[in-house]
Formats: sequence, structure tokens, C-alpha cells
Amino acid sequence: MADYRAEAADFLSRAGSTLPAVEADVELVCRLWTIADELDMDICEALQRFDGALFDTSAELEITRGAEPVATPGGNDTLAYLCTWTLARPDSQSASVVLIADQVSGRLELEVRHFTGVKRAIQFPMETNEELYELLASAFFALYSHSTRL
Repeated sequence: MADYRAEAADFLSRAGSTLPAVEADVELVCRLWTIADELDMDICEALQRFDGALFDTSAELEITRGAEPVATPGGNDTLAYLCTWTLARPDSQSASVVLIADQVSGRLELEVRHFTGVKRAIQFPMETNEELYELLASAFFALYSHSTRL
């Protein structure tokens, strides 16, 4: 985590232009990025395996870090910090795995998203990759079903 400290502080100074980022968020972002590093190989492999099994053409795998505003139950906006693995198909469809760090609670969450806007949470921390594979299967089924109708 210490290796990410300067990079996280720089990232937060840029992300803070959207909504206020606080000094305590540096540790949260460092933790998010460290855990993302630990998950990276499993997530990339799963996305590419599903893509290769269903489609003749390859998709592009993009890994990004970011922040997005999130409305709290009280009506205030806060930031969520994200690490996203997106497999984008040539026909503008995509499936993503998103690791999210909540600015208020500090909790990390993992979810699968796909081009239809569906978001499905994965128990985090994961005990096995089984639930990830199950939710990715659903997302790729939607991608495949949509591509066969085009």
C-alpha cells in the first residue's frame, strides 16, 4: 500500500474536483488498488475465457481507475472509488467487473455490470471465484444473445 501513497494523493487531488476528497481517502484508495492488484489475474483470465468461448472475434480488455459520485440515503453526494475491468466487444457491448471503495463507510464491494445497465453484486471478499464466474456467465449470455440478433 505504501508504494501507492503518492500516486493515490495525486489521483485524489484530481478526483476531488468533482466532489470533496479527504486525506483519509488516500489510505482507502491505496487499499483499493492493492486489492485490485491481487484480483487482477483472476478477473482478466475469467473475462478473456468467457469471451474466447463465445465469440469468434476478440474483444478489447481495458482496466481503469476512477471515481464517481454516489447519492447517499440522506440525499448527499459522496465519492466511490473504482477499479474497473471492462471487456468491450467490437459492437459496442461490454461486460465489466468493478471493485468499488465507498468513501463514507470505507467498505469494498465487487460487482459485475454489463451493457444493459444491470449491476449484480458479488460477495466480497470472495471465498472462491465461483460466484464471479456465475455472474460473468449471465453477463456474457446477454452479450451473446444481443450479438446474434444483430
